[in-house]
Amino acid sequence: AKAEADAAAAAKALADAQAAAAKSAEDHAQSDFETQQLKDKVDALQKSLDTVTAAKEAAIKAQHNALMQANLATQQLHSVLGGSQDITTQGCKCAASYTYNGAEMKGCIPAGENMMAGGKKWCVTDGMCGSSLGDGQFFDTCAIPTTRGCSCRRDWMTKGNPVDGCTEERSAGKPWCKVRELSCGEQNGDGAWWDYCAK
Repeated sequence: AKAEADAAAAAKALADAQAAAAKSAEDHAQSDFETQQLKDKVDALQKSLDTVTAAKEAAIKAQHNALMQANLATQQLHSVLGGSQDITTQGCKCAASYTYNGAEMKGCIPAGENMMAGGKKWCVTDGMCGSSLGDGQFFDTCAIPTTRGCSCRRDWMTKGNPVDGCTEERSAGKPWCKVRELSCGEQNGDGAWWDYCAK
């Protein structure tokens, strides 16, 4: 009888152990399933985040390119139409004040040590317009002023000949140029406006 009781107890213990093992396996399987679900959800969220980030970066780049194009168009328009003496040959705007070689400067200054100015007056410009000075500042050459407050075009033609700045063609001793501004100076036969260059 004791042997039978021991056998029954052993059988029950085995059954309990098997049930516990099955339950543990079931729990592990459920845990693995839930873990995989969480991993899949994290992966999906990361993918969505990557998509949104890429779209944001593309939008920022497009906005930057649009602003650059708008600034370039404005600069090109200014280079053609001028408008004031602080608008440079490339359509930049001279900085209100700036430092060069340790000195405070305003407006257009002689070429001096700036070999890149090609012997022409120049100024430090606002923003990153023109050419780099190598010290974090940008510069451009200044438009040549005329006697009536206009400004000379950088490159223009007269009688089929190219001119850079002023010329004395058909006007010995009195250099003149075609001007950037409309209705400034005098209008010649081809409709262009011109004026005598200021000394």
